[in-house]
Amino acid sequence: MVKVGYTIWYGDHKYLEDRIRRVYELGFNYIELSLDYPWPYINTDKFIESIRKIVKEYGLGVAIHGPWRDIR
Repeated sequence: MVKVGYTIWYGDHKYLEDRIRRVYELGFNYIELSLDYPWPYINTDKFIESIRKIVKEYGLGVAIHGPWRDIR
């Protein structure tokens, strides 16, 4: 069985719950959380707890998209 995810980007944090609910309604299996800049610099604990609660409610999985830029 093929599983399909949807990437959550920095701009999505303003309407995170609505975006994840819509991902669920469209039949996606998981969200892909982008860790590109500036994610690590927002209120991480609150953000992670919000994601944990929402994906559990909808039964979605979580994948991670790591940074692709050189961080010199």
